[in-house]
Formats: sequence, structure tokens, C-alpha cells
Amino acid sequence: MFVMHLALGGCLKAPPVAYGLTEDTGGHITYILGAADAMADMPGVSRVEVVTRLFDDPALPGPYADPRETVRPGFDIVRLPTSSPGYLSKEALARETGDFAEALAAYIDGLSEHPRIIHAHFADAGCIAARMRDRFGIPFVFTAHSLGIDKRDTLDRPSEGLNQRIAMEGRIIGTADAVVASSADEIGRQIVRYPSVRTDRLHRIAPGVAVPDATGARATACDLVRPFLRDMEKPAILAIARPVHKKNLLGLVEMYGRSLALQERANLVILAGLRDTVECGEVEQREVIGGLLEAIDAHDLYGKVAYPKRHTQTDIAALYAWTAARRGVFANPAHTEPFGLTLLEAASFGLPVVATCHGGPVDIVGDIGHGMLADPADGEVFGRALLSCLSCSETWDRAARNARAGIERYTWQRYAERCTALYRELATRSAPRTAGRLSRTVPRTFFASDIDNTLTGDAGAARDFDRAIGRMDDVAFAIATGRHLDKALAVLGAWDITPPGILITAVGTEIYWRQADGSLALDEDFGASMAGSWRPEDIAVTLAGIGGLTAQPSTCQGPFKRSYFVRSAGVAGAVRRALKGAGLRAHVIHSHGDLLDVVPEGAGKGAAVAWCARTLDIAQERTISAGDSGNDADMLTRTGGAILVGNADADIRAAVPRGSAHLSRHAHAAGVLDGLARFGFGGREARA
Repeated sequence: MFVMHLALGGCLKAPPVAYGLTEDTGGHITYILGAADAMADMPGVSRVEVVTRLFDDPALPGPYADPRETVRPGFDIVRLPTSSPGYLSKEALARETGDFAEALAAYIDGLSEHPRIIHAHFADAGCIAARMRDRFGIPFVFTAHSLGIDKRDTLDRPSEGLNQRIAMEGRIIGTADAVVASSADEIGRQIVRYPSVRTDRLHRIAPGVAVPDATGARATACDLVRPFLRDMEKPAILAIARPVHKKNLLGLVEMYGRSLALQERANLVILAGLRDTVECGEVEQREVIGGLLEAIDAHDLYGKVAYPKRHTQTDIAALYAWTAARRGVFANPAHTEPFGLTLLEAASFGLPVVATCHGGPVDIVGDIGHGMLADPADGEVFGRALLSCLSCSETWDRAARNARAGIERYTWQRYAERCTALYRELATRSAPRTAGRLSRTVPRTFFASDIDNTLTGDAGAARDFDRAIGRMDDVAFAIATGRHLDKALAVLGAWDITPPGILITAVGTEIYWRQADGSLALDEDFGASMAGSWRPEDIAVTLAGIGGLTAQPSTCQGPFKRSYFVRSAGVAGAVRRALKGAGLRAHVIHSHGDLLDVVPEGAGKGAAVAWCARTLDIAQERTISAGDSGNDADMLTRTGGAILVGNADADIRAAVPRGSAHLSRHAHAAGVLDGLARFGFGGREARA
């Protein structure tokens, strides 16, 4: 299989790469090179090419004007010219897509073997890949890296160029054969905001990390920062990022400058791209560097902050190792971070981190457990997190241990294995993934499953389930979850479960159906069926005085759902009595001991499952459900068959009649598969 990666922006070359040389020479190049290099080693992959734009710029020395650069046998970088000979920023590249598409088509035409797949990076490359699919029939995969819709949220007045970029991203997200994202946040919070999204084409595949060589690291790091620092014995707060506003390096300097405790405890070391002078580089780079220097001067931080203007990959490795040896901490204060490769690099050196709570770091730090998350918009809170990690030996040691152990989960080999499997699937058929959609044949059985702790909890079993359910053509599969749609999609993506054709969300108060174009549409008729007796304002007033009952955040509420935290025993009964006394007709759902939802009388997972089955003309006795907790009770008791996974809560075991239920001895998705086998579907897939 011949794999082609397509990326137009930045200074893309064989390692070592001069990261930060331009605003667009950043983490996506690490991603592309790491992915392509690992794919070249995959069985069945005959050739990997990264195709980029050729340019000749005296200010940017390198092989960028060479038509071909061999990275190693089986992996080449190919550069194609456009009408503009010089380097172009990301915004200017949009005007070159037509020229580049013509050059790429001519290049592919001249090849003895066409690529089987094109993996496009950023929307400009996606537009070109779509043209290649139209001309040559080559399917394409899209990775966004950084989405404009997230950047727009941080701006008071988005530019016309940004709005055009978002529109382009929307077109590519809607037309790509598959979208590969790095994090659950990228899938569940960002990509789903584009109206064109086809959730069954979304795949979360986390990138790997190449551990840099840190031989002789400490001496190299000392040489780099010694000219700046007065006390070399202090630990360091290390930050490495491109000099662009969204990375919020200025915010880090400001929070450090306002905290005498941080200044006393640690030095601050910032690598913000490459420069010869403050005035070199593009406009945004000059603004960021100028702002950093002004803040250092305003807070009189000389001798406490190091900001080298030149560095190599060896220097970066040296600084990671030196910071870890000094028991320092890595900081990522970005306003939002699409993924966060530097957090993985820090982990590879056993270096604890404090990172933004917006974006990919939520996944990485949550998975590895090598530090803390904090909101950089609150400098005091972020600064306290840094100080806590620096000051508490136990906290630092635990994070460092987790870093060394957890980094093994992020390898380029694992990424390449999963991506090439997806490539092969796409290359052998023109249609997108169908696993979990409404069946291609008329379904005879309706099966609904909870997500959390039912399908999740065992990654291998979750993947087994995803494969198995995709083979059950006579089963209409639905998810039935307490989560809202965006969070449900994020969790499914994180656990490699293909979003199904039907999603019952918000504790059975919303139903979404897959449309012919792959989009999801809300079942408005189901909503209308609940509206008559629903009085949410009266419910809120009635329950306001009940002790031990606290409203959940607004993001957890819904048009037909009022959600609360339960803080003491007996509260659920008090809620039911209060509603009855006020003449309010509603259904109360109590689960996991501390969660309570009030929904319309005709709502809940059980009612939603019944509605879907009637819509599909499937009899009640041909319905099956699977769950583990109290909010699954009305579903498990109303379907013809019920599956209780081995890890089910004690209260739900007592509530479901044994005659119609299968209590599996297997936990999580393995228990679901075991139950489906018990009811005659899919064979016995559960693991012993």
C-alpha cells in the first residue's frame, strides 16, 4: 500500500526540524514526520510520501527548494511548486490551493503506482485531497490539527479570513472519508460543532512521541540558560511553544511576575521559537516576543527568566532532562490546546506538568496522570497549581512516576497500526464505516446499551464490541446514555466505539437518528410528545427547598431534564413526595447514589427505547437493553431481554427481575457481548 500525506504549511523537512522558525512550523510537523516514519515500517506498506509545497526563500535556509528529499528508504518528502516562489503563511496558502492541486494531479498522473490513500493535514490540504478523490478515486483522511472554530471563540471580531477558513473546514469535515482526531475533546467539543459533521466517520487516534536523545543533557541545558539566570540551583518552570497569541506565553510571564512565591521557588525558562532579533519573523511572532520582553521588564524579572533565541532539538531534549533533574515542572498555559505533544515529550523525561484545562491536555493528563490541569484565564489558580507541584515532594514524585509509566501508551507504532488499518478499510470500499449504523437489511431486533461503565471500562473489550456489533446486520443498535450528545460522542470516540445510527441521550429525553448523509437529526416528534405536562420552572421552585439536593451546572441541564446532585440519604423519596404534593407529573431517576434527574412523565431511557422500536416496527419482545446503574432501570425492566454487566450496581441488580435478565459474570463490554450471545447474537465474544 502506497500512503501519501499532504501538508502545505510550514518549513517541512527531514529531522532535525527548526521548530518555531516560522509561525506555522510547529507541532503538526512533528506529527506528520512521526506518523509517516512509523507507517513506513508497517507490514503491507510499500511506500510513504509526504507531499508539501516547494519554496525558495533566502531567509529560510534548508532543502525547501529541493523537489525530493529522502528521509530514509521507503519514506520521501516531495515538494511541488506553485505560482508563488517564496514562503507563504497559512492564510496566504488558501490562494495557492488551485495551483497546488494542478501540480499534484500532474504528479500523480506521472506515477507508475497511485497512492491508495491520501491523508490531508489542515483544511487547505483537505480541499486538494477532495479534488484528487474526484479525479482519481483515491479516498482521503482528514486531520485538522487546529480548528478555526476554537480560535474564533477567543476573538471579539473574527476576521473574514478566519470565517472563510472555518467554512472550508466544515466542507472538508463533511466530505472526508474519515476524520482522524487526536483527543476526545477535539471530537466531542470542537468537530461536532460543524453542521456538516458525520459522526460515524470520526476516529480518535492519539499520536505518539519520539523520545529525543538527551545524552549530555544537563551540560547543554546549563550552557543555554546560564547567561540569563542568577541562581542556577533553583528548579525551573519550562515552557516550549510557538510564539503565537493562543499559546499564552505572555500570560505565563504575567502570572509568574505577580507571584513572589513562584519567583522564590523557581526560575522560568521559555523557548518561544527561533529568532535572530526581536524584529524578525512574522507580525504575530514579533508581537508575542515583544510582549514577553516588555512583561519581563515591567516585573523586573531579569536574572529569573531565561528566553534563548536559538535552540536545536538536542537543546530541547537537554532542557526537558535538566528540568526533571532539578525537580522542576513543565507548563502549558495555552488558551486552548488542540492536543499537546509537548506534554508527551515532558512525560518521556519523567517531568511533571501543569497544563491548560481547555482541549487535548484533558485527555493526556487524565490518561497519564503526570500533573495537574488548571484554567490559564485565572492566573492565580494556574500559579497555585505550579507552586503545588514544585513545593510538594509527594505530588512531584507521584507525577514523575506516572509520567514514566504512562508514556508507553503513546507510541507512533500504535498510531500507525490503527491508521493503516483504517486506510485499508477505506481503500477497499467507497462507502464510509457502517459498523453500528442502522442495518443495511431490515432489522429484526432493537438493542440499546448504556455507555459509562457498561461499554467503557475495558479498552480491549470495547474494541471487540465495536467489531461484533458491526457484523450484526439484523440488529438496530442504539446508545442510551445520561450524557448529552456532544459528551456521548466524545466518550464513544475515546473508547473506539463507532457512533451508532440511533443515539438516545440526556437520560432518555432526546433521540437522534442518523440521516442518509451521515448527519444526526433530533427527533422533534418525540420531544413534542413530552411537552404537554412538562413544567420545568415549577419543578425547580418546588425542589429548591429540599435539603441535600443541589442543582447541577447549567451544562448538565436540558430542555426536558432537570439534574441534581444528591448529598444525603432519602432525598429521592423527598423529591417524589414534593412533586406529587405540588401536582407535578414527572419521572424521577436516581442513580449512582449521588445523581438525580427529573424528566417528563413520558420520558426516560425505557420510554425512548419503546419509541424507537415502534418507529422501526419492532415488537417489544424483540428489544434488548444493557446497563449497570439506576438510570438504566426503566429501560432494563421494559425491554424483552436485559443484560446486567458483571460490574452492575447492587441497586439495579435488585430492581431488575431475574427472569428476563441475564446477569453476566463478565464486566463492562465483555459482559454486554456475553449477554448478546446469551440471547443468540454474535457468538460468545466475551473474554474469560
